[in-house]
Amino acid sequence: MNEKINIIFQNENFLVVHKPSGVLAVPARFQEKDNRPCLIPSIINILNPDNEKYDEKHDGNNNKIKLYPVHRLDYEAQGLVLLAKNAKAHQIANNWFEKREIKKHYEAITEIKKPNHLKVDIDKLPTITMNHPALENLQISNYEKEYEHWVSFLLRGKKRAYEVEAKRGKKSLTNAILLGKIIINQQTYLYWHLMPLTGRSHQLRYEFYKRGIPILGDTLYGASIASQLSISLQSRHSIALHAFKLDFSNCENASQEMKLPSIITSATMLIDNYLLIT
Repeated sequence: MNEKINIIFQNENFLVVHKPSGVLAVPARFQEKDNRPCLIPSIINILNPDNEKYDEKHDGNNNKIKLYPVHRLDYEAQGLVLLAKNAKAHQIANNWFEKREIKKHYEAITEIKKPNHLKVDIDKLPTITMNHPALENLQISNYEKEYEHWVSFLLRGKKRAYEVEAKRGKKSLTNAILLGKIIINQQTYLYWHLMPLTGRSHQLRYEFYKRGIPILGDTLYGASIASQLSISLQSRHSIALHAFKLDFSNCENASQEMKLPSIITSATMLIDNYLLIT
């Protein structure tokens, strides 16, 4: 595991944790053959350090702590994950996601390989720096009026997603805004804020691949392999994609019954690490 799992919020109903890259959000389909670390067993061991270590191959009945996954976050991505502590909370949270009442916000850094859908002149984009107002506004505003609306029809293959005609695929909806460019080791990259409205597997990763601007480090979807920065990310099973905010303000019963704050944000932003090495 590359980084420590941080608990951002918890009450009697929910946990919100910051999942590092290189950790599974939910157990693999064939977990007995998969040695990658998994989020729930790791959290249970954090919450219950004095007891015998949790064994994910058992059902956990010998442990008083039980956690229910509500949504997924890719193994290579990092960010906020909501977990339910009881069956009722799990059912309510699943209903929020089904009705698209929870808003998930991501930031991403992408390469510029063969941009074939960009509507802006990259040379005219603002350069993001440590004190750029876009970073402050990212935590405050949803940029609702400025988003591009991306639509694809996706299916998931053995390793990656691919696009098919509408009648066969699952509709994938994403709001995206290009905030500017950043310079890392004299190389130009793009900095994005995203709000997926659906939760298709590899949805954001495919959308960037489709536009010829793969996420930094995401070699599965066409990112560079040989650059020093890409090699560093690959060694940590990481890509430059971060789920930094969960917005519960439109979720029925979230504040009163489930005692959740309206918004939970990550303590740190992904882009901070990259601006420091510019």
